[in-house]
Amino acid sequence: MGGSASTPIKPKQKRLQRQYPLVALLDGARLCLRKRRAGCAMSAQAAAGQLGYPSMRSMLGKLLRLVATKEGEAAQDAFVASYEFPKQGNKDFEARRLFSEDELDLFAEVIKTATQSGFAFDVALVRAMMRGLTRGAVRRSLCRKGMAPRRSAQCGPPRAARSRVWSARSAGTW
Repeated sequence: MGGSASTPIKPKQKRLQRQYPLVALLDGARLCLRKRRAGCAMSAQAAAGQLGYPSMRSMLGKLLRLVATKEGEAAQDAFVASYEFPKQGNKDFEARRLFSEDELDLFAEVIKTATQSGFAFDVALVRAMMRGLTRGAVRRSLCRKGMAPRRSAQCGPPRAARSRVWSARSAGTW
């Protein structure tokens, strides 16, 4: 039959956002600082090109602007030595995370141990476990802030019910 053979579609390659290491960025900053202190200015673009990472130009420029706000050579050198890449991602999204990396590692270890012991975990069960933990975490955080909704996420039984429970316990009819 007529027709051409279709070419396979290649999966999209994940591209690194930073194509240079932190060491190269710090070397570029130190190079620019040495040149400026010697009396001849060197641009971030020239330093990035000289180090072989032209894509580092804008980040190096931002770092040099931050370094320029520091007073004194020792303070500038200390700032460059202690600099780390800024955390990427949406800050609002990070603030809304319910579970830390340690808690997620703990969940993974619990699931792994349970499945090795013969307990069957499927996607629905894991989803239900996470949903239950999430609802509890949201309810507790709302209670701490005093913003819990009236009926759906109370911070314990209503006051009248609590008093009935305590009175029943003290009377011995519990």
